Amino acid sequence: MINHSVTWLFVSAMYSLAAPPFAEHGFEEARDVAGRENKLVLLFFSKIDDDQSNGYRQATWLDDEVKTWIEERAVAIEVSTNEMSRLSSRFDVETLPTVLLVSPSGSTRARISGYRGPRRFISEMNQRLRASDPLALARERFDTSADQPSAALAFARELERIGRIDEALAQYVNAFEGRGAAITSYGGIQMLVLDEVGRLAATNDAANAVLVRWRDESRRRLITGKPQRTDPAILVTADMQLDALPDALSAYQVVSDQYPRQPTTRLLRASIVRGAIDARAYSTVVKLVNPVEQIGQAHQLYQNDSNRPIPPDVDADNYRAFVRRTFVDRTIGYYEVLIGTGHADEASTVASMLLAVDGRPTTYHALAQAGARTGQPTLDNVAQASYAVEHTTPISLETLSTLVRIHTLRKETEDASRIVELYAPKLATQRDRNTLRQCLADKAPTSPIAP
Repeated sequence: MINHSVTWLFVSAMYSLAAPPFAEHGFEEARDVAGRENKLVLLFFSKIDDDQSNGYRQATWLDDEVKTWIEERAVAIEVSTNEMSRLSSRFDVETLPTVLLVSPSGSTRARISGYRGPRRFISEMNQRLRASDPLALARERFDTSADQPSAALAFARELERIGRIDEALAQYVNAFEGRGAAITSYGGIQMLVLDEVGRLAATNDAANAVLVRWRDESRRRLITGKPQRTDPAILVTADMQLDALPDALSAYQVVSDQYPRQPTTRLLRASIVRGAIDARAYSTVVKLVNPVEQIGQAHQLYQNDSNRPIPPDVDADNYRAFVRRTFVDRTIGYYEVLIGTGHADEASTVASMLLAVDGRPTTYHALAQAGARTGQPTLDNVAQASYAVEHTTPISLETLSTLVRIHTLRKETEDASRIVELYAPKLATQRDRNTLRQCLADKAPTSPIAP
């Protein structure tokens, strides 16, 4: 740390802060101004009678391009003697001169120690700012890669990250539509963009309108017999994102008739199945796939993965745990479909198979939750939820809520009330206790969406 001596004097009147690009502010005032003007704060740590410090005063700060560069980006102050010790400690300034760019929140964005002439100062500061700012890097790539939709996609994501949603949506459109180039060259990018805009569409009317337009354009091209290669996927995926499951199903049926052997068609079917399960449209699922066959295929994949030699550089326990979790994830949705379509016996067999593979309390709870989602949980689901409650440490509001909800859905109100009375006092907060009691009033889910 700097030895703060009295030789650190404020700049002389010849180079007073009143001279542009510097302002007569203390640090806190400069932060306030920078925040209002959406700028950074430039801090110049210096001392008098020092050749490098005077180099800034006599050359760099007097250069017109440097003045313009600073005025566009920052509120500039030269650190005064009464703030030198505090600020040099705060920002780890160990040599003089040092120039910092900091955000209004106080985070360091760029640092230069020692003297830099005008051109080199601007160049190095720009490099350091880009390196510390993902948005600036994405913008630079976007500006220099006009024909690459991936650059527009990366720029859009950064704009969304900082809350500039309208600008982000415009760049998502640029990426999707290829910035004037042929859309057919960017199928992979289009599907990535479709996912992002579909997510935005849930809360943003403009994004919803864009999604509807893309869907309608794809449908029109398919109807006229002039489709682009991504149109089938766009049509089905957009309908799913717009919560138009029946439309997505109809579109899928058209696509599967026209392109029955394309890998994309199988992926679209899997997407619709997942959406239908989420919507509790179980009859739609069984029209598309046979749940028992799907579970059998998942079990075969599990056996294949379990019997595969484990590379020496892979942790065996982690690998086996991953294989088990994957099997559960692939199967649990179809277990829900079996309960939801009244096939309790088949569901019980599937549950036994799942628990034989992964008997952790979390798997018992996942099975119980699946049954509760259908609105018609079975006696097996009661046992699964009870096991999860008893074997989860510490006491879990989530597992308790599932058990109470299942008893309530089965109209076993005395059992539900007994669970609440027994466990509510053991929960950590009053909010959790109130949440558990609220489960007594839960009703069955609304009727599944018609296919």
